[in-house]
Amino acid sequence: MHTARRLTIALLVTAASVPAAARQTVPQRDVPATATQQTRMAAAPRTRLAGRITAAATGTPIRRALIAVTVDGRVVSRAFSQGDGGYEIDVPEGVPYAVVVTKSGYVAVTLPRPRTARSASTTLDLSLAAAAVLAGRVMDPLGNAVVSVRVRLEQLEAGPDGADIVTSTDDTGVFRVPGLTPGKYRVTTAGRPEYLTGSDQTLRLDPEARLRFSPPSSEPVTVELAAGELRDVTIAHRDPAVILPYANVGGLVSGQVSDESGEPVAGLSVQLWRIEVLNGIPVADRSGGARLTDDRGQYRLFHVRAGRYALVVTDDSNGSSSWLPVYYPGTTSPSQAMVLDIGRSQELLGIDMAFTHSQGARVFGIATNAAGEPLKNTVSLVAPDVDAAIVPAARLTSVDANGAFAFEAVPPGAYVLRATSSVSNVSLPPALLAASPTASINTISVPRDAEFAVQAVQVGDGDIGPIAFTTARPATLRGRIVFEGMEPLRTSFELTAFTTDPTYDISGRVGDGSVSRATINVTNWTFELPRVVGPIRLRLNAIPPRAWLKSADVGGINLAESPMTFLSVRDSRDDVVIVIAGTAGTVTGTVPDGAGVQVITFSTSRERWNLGSTYVQWGYADTAGRFTVASLPPGEYWVVAIDSVQNELLRRESERADFLESLTTSARRVTLGEGRTVSVSPRVVAMR
Repeated sequence: MHTARRLTIALLVTAASVPAAARQTVPQRDVPATATQQTRMAAAPRTRLAGRITAAATGTPIRRALIAVTVDGRVVSRAFSQGDGGYEIDVPEGVPYAVVVTKSGYVAVTLPRPRTARSASTTLDLSLAAAAVLAGRVMDPLGNAVVSVRVRLEQLEAGPDGADIVTSTDDTGVFRVPGLTPGKYRVTTAGRPEYLTGSDQTLRLDPEARLRFSPPSSEPVTVELAAGELRDVTIAHRDPAVILPYANVGGLVSGQVSDESGEPVAGLSVQLWRIEVLNGIPVADRSGGARLTDDRGQYRLFHVRAGRYALVVTDDSNGSSSWLPVYYPGTTSPSQAMVLDIGRSQELLGIDMAFTHSQGARVFGIATNAAGEPLKNTVSLVAPDVDAAIVPAARLTSVDANGAFAFEAVPPGAYVLRATSSVSNVSLPPALLAASPTASINTISVPRDAEFAVQAVQVGDGDIGPIAFTTARPATLRGRIVFEGMEPLRTSFELTAFTTDPTYDISGRVGDGSVSRATINVTNWTFELPRVVGPIRLRLNAIPPRAWLKSADVGGINLAESPMTFLSVRDSRDDVVIVIAGTAGTVTGTVPDGAGVQVITFSTSRERWNLGSTYVQWGYADTAGRFTVASLPPGEYWVVAIDSVQNELLRRESERADFLESLTTSARRVTLGEGRTVSVSPRVVAMR
């Protein structure tokens, strides 16, 4: 997704210490600073910058204008103008910085570093020009609204620094562009250009992007906008409107975003983060498109797929991620966020929230491998609060040539840094699998030289760093497999390890499970399980109906039911004993009118409701409503059928104990003896 940027248009400056004409600049992407740069920044002396913000046309004070000082794209201080337009803010000495001023209804500006006097303070009075607003609608030749089409505004007679802006229409064909400098504009529509794919935001085009823009698909409309003017236009798109096949089932979320004082804020990015339950953890996926609030603070998110979402507002107007995201209904803490459930064709209107400009901390350091060399992979930052309503997906950042890394805008709380070193994968081809008894039963890719590191970080109000972050080789488990009450298996199956704590998920995503597969010697039934990290449990996959993992003993601990923590190669073990028993039972039955319904069978013992438990199994009802759930250990079980349109989400929900607890009142109880088959007609619970 492209970062939204407000226009940076020249303004009137009335301070002797600042150039009379401020050159317009385009903000750069926020880039991590090295540990050396960060130390220099923290030690830099500060100067007090003060002044007044007034309206250029009337000279009246402007209240609640946001003044931000940025260094290398990162906000280092901020302030709001008071009722008399006055403000005070700290600026660094000896470091290039920019002053960014934004206020709804006025042209946003970015000033390069002013010329400062050698005194304890600097005066900077600013007069902001009232902005114009261009709104309109795009229609096809038959009068239908054209949805998600690009609308381009080219400022004429303004030279090379003139505004060149792209926005897009909503589901009603409407577009609105606030914050415009007065002047003459040419307005056209065009298909989605390659470099804007997936973005629904208003963007300023750089010179290279202007050349790549696709040819217009409408006759140009020329408008001349005065300061503070609102102009409506209608654009005739040449091609027929595309009626999306999912338009009649897509959801809608709309509302208004205001600041701390209740005033609407323009140019904020509003996005729905889809929540997926991974290994029992509600992880927020940021991949969805975003829309910007207009000059009224209003937003409209449309064609939303049914599901659970977090509504998130961010301010990326400086080309920086220094401001913390705010979650609905108005908190910077994901654990306090309210989840939105959006159904098919459901409209959620009036979803209003307040946006508070809050700066998070910077977490930075040096990442090296066990040999002291800089890591070549990314470093991730994870919030391990698995009981929160929303767990943001792991944040990733690159490591530079010196091993330096940095995370911007980190809110207060507990976090974990995580990284892997470079990995060399050894893939076992099918021919080798057939010829060698020491080869894995399945074709897998086994990382042979991966190193891993995890480190807890507690973030408060200040920056954290520099952190020395070093990887080490993970543990390896070796042992033997024993078959109890059955002949050794000759069919394909898997022995895998997974972490019960997402902190140790070395895949780089919260909740992925960090699965590692064993290499099994099918001659003497010994095995080797590489890359074992964190609190680990073992499980079997793809086994025959009568087989189940009875135990996985490591020094008296059964890794089939209880986790054991492995931190590095020093924790490797070669005394693991896997017992596969042939006494598993089966639950069968029929669900009336239950074609496609899922059936869940889970132990009546709550202690066995954990990730990857063999005591929690699923089955599908066929076209006649018949189902079979096999490979169940002997014991007492609850059985219930669930009718849901979100089957994958439903399976992931079953990894949460509170979800299973909610099903017990509707479930039927059965007793499963060794090797027995029990038939049951489960009740159906509807979930949408």
